[in-house]
Amino acid sequence: MKKTIFLAITGLLMVTFTSCNQDRDDSISASSNVSTTISSNLASRNAYHPSNNRVAWDNYNTVVNSNIIPFGYTAEGCFARAHKMKQLLENKGVKNMAKVWVYKERGGAQLKNGWSYHVALKIDNYVLDPSLYDKPITEEEWVQACKAYKDQVVVRDVTDASRYAPADDVHKFGKTGRYSYDHNYKATDCVISTIVNSVRNRVPVNISNCPGGFTAR
Repeated sequence: MKKTIFLAITGLLMVTFTSCNQDRDDSISASSNVSTTISSNLASRNAYHPSNNRVAWDNYNTVVNSNIIPFGYTAEGCFARAHKMKQLLENKGVKNMAKVWVYKERGGAQLKNGWSYHVALKIDNYVLDPSLYDKPITEEEWVQACKAYKDQVVVRDVTDASRYAPADDVHKFGKTGRYSYDHNYKATDCVISTIVNSVRNRVPVNISNCPGGFTAR
């Protein structure tokens, strides 16, 4: 009788212990699934970065491989580079183009490379600026790259792609929201060719003789 009772109790304890272990294993398995899901979500978000966008790369390569835009000269002429990119991609049938501008704060420090402002071409959710990046990037990445230091306060503006250059003295006033236009690209081509020829001949770049009512740098 005692032996029978002992075996019954032992059997009950084994069942209980096995059940607890099973619960613990299920809990570990659930935690693993959560971690996997989080990692998967992070990977999915990263997949949406412009550098993983085939169309963005195609447009980036179009402007870089044109070999007519002096992306290596960054002292000034960003407005002409951005406008020339617009022309090249417009001829290709690209839509949804805009310009994104960043200005130094009025009375504040200059941006990177001594700029008072900088501009680049924006298409959908990405920015093309081979003078700063060797790939398509997000607008936020681009703004940060324009800063002279990480926490610099800057002023941002997004316009339609037809705006050519700031029409006011941004060195003195900062962003005013007034822009000039170059619908026939004559001013753009003048600035581009002046920079290319000056760099090639190793003479100082002087784009002040080009038309367009622009503010340099």
